[in-house]
Amino acid sequence: MATYEFDALVVGGGPAGLSAASAAAKGGARVAVIEKARSIAETVRTSGVTWLPGILELGLPRDLYNPIRRWEIFSTGNELVLEAPEPEACVLDVRGFYQFLAKNAASLGAEIFLGACVRSASYGGARRGVSVTASAPGGTLEFLGKVVIDASGLSTVVGRSLGFAERWERFGVGAEYEAYVERLDAEALALMVGREYSPAGYAWVFPVAENRARIGVGIGRPESGEDPFERLKRLLIERPGPLGKLGRICPIETHLGAVPNQGPRGCTVADGALLAGDSAGQSNPLLLEGIRFAIKFGEKAGEAAGRAAEGSDASKAALGEYETFWKREVWRDFQIGLKVQREWLKLSDREWDEELEAFKPLPAKDALEIFECRFQTRKLLGLVARHAGLARSRTFSAILGGLARP
Repeated sequence: MATYEFDALVVGGGPAGLSAASAAAKGGARVAVIEKARSIAETVRTSGVTWLPGILELGLPRDLYNPIRRWEIFSTGNELVLEAPEPEACVLDVRGFYQFLAKNAASLGAEIFLGACVRSASYGGARRGVSVTASAPGGTLEFLGKVVIDASGLSTVVGRSLGFAERWERFGVGAEYEAYVERLDAEALALMVGREYSPAGYAWVFPVAENRARIGVGIGRPESGEDPFERLKRLLIERPGPLGKLGRICPIETHLGAVPNQGPRGCTVADGALLAGDSAGQSNPLLLEGIRFAIKFGEKAGEAAGRAAEGSDASKAALGEYETFWKREVWRDFQIGLKVQREWLKLSDREWDEELEAFKPLPAKDALEIFECRFQTRKLLGLVARHAGLARSRTFSAILGGLARP
């Protein structure tokens, strides 16, 4: 068995793990990123939609993201169009973006181990605080470190192994094609809601570039046991709603994945360990997009790990500042978003028609803030005061209930 010693171990080579690795290495820590795939983003498990400001701050090359200016949301019998003066969101080239983050981490000194599937983690080990064991084509690998960051996603393999994280009970499963699309507006994404499109979730068309889009379906567990890939194939045969306008569709890649869908974990730190990204449940409960949170909170986890390694104190108390930070940033909004999500999962197709109608008086920017899971109390109360019909919608009833009892 080969053994490696580092200051900080990062399990998972997605945006949370790579952002954490960069931050810890920048602080002077010796960092290992342990990724089970044979290459970074070998398998794409996310549709790549995120909000544009954070991407621009990263200095991401323009060819790795496609700006989105218009959101088109379809139910069985209604349509809501939200058009912003300037792009608010974007669709990422996921593989290129992850490898951009990996290059940054490597340039700062992080070592990346590919094809190393973590099986367990434990306290103790030879002279170090945390031991992580992984299987690789050449045999078993052992990684020893002062602190470990679990960015392994749905599996949360380190947190579960160390005993401070439970298996996720609620999660969303998604299937999509990345495809050539004959007739595509590259500035507009489409969301499709209601049971015609998904029994517990939504379907989407996310443009990546001219004549290239990701077309997919997400389904919540345990609300439905339906196979999302079977639903996707059916939709592409029947072509309801906006799918009928796309012309010829020719799949190029198939993407499959799963993401936690029950809100953020209450505990994301333990002695010598932190959870970040999907492992921590740090994703928007309304759309299950989490890349922006993975980057932001991954960096904070990496900074905390770097400080712990430098000061030789990786206790839960020493790492607690990380959890305080991210909870202050999103905990309240995520709890309100969960209330809205629960209401959305109950809606019939007719009720979805009514929900979209209720949103139509809103300025696009205000409506998009709701989908972004940003709930500003004064602004929302002002919107309800100006548009009395909003309070009767299931969405705003849940939001107002959450504002009163977040």
